[in-house]
Amino acid sequence: ALFYMPWASFTETTFDDTSNMAFLAGTLLGVVIALGNAIVAFSVIGLTGYLGFTHESRKRLVQLLVIIPCVLVNVFCDFGMTARAAFLKYNSHLPQDLELQMNYGLLLLEKDILALLVPGYCIIPYVFEP
Repeated sequence: ALFYMPWASFTETTFDDTSNMAFLAGTLLGVVIALGNAIVAFSVIGLTGYLGFTHESRKRLVQLLVIIPCVLVNVFCDFGMTARAAFLKYNSHLPQDLELQMNYGLLLLEKDILALLVPGYCIIPYVFEP
């Protein structure tokens, strides 16, 4: 949340959705997300290698049990901030209106979630994967 809130308020006040800079900022955010996930994975792998597990299977299990929740927290933060920014584009009261979100929220989020998924989750991590 420390990274997402300032970035969301910066992009809300600085860029128009249709500008080239907004696309560039979104792509940059996708690179940062992928880099952050890679740093978490490499750190956990390095730490578990340092701890000296006697069985490789136990080490891999611990790696998965640490990496997956960390990446899931990151994904939930991404979707939460994307939803908040999308709702604020339409009306400043939408993030607090749970009934409207449950009935029409997905229609309002569709374009923004696709913009987050396509460069940030489906392309960039695989282009820059080591």
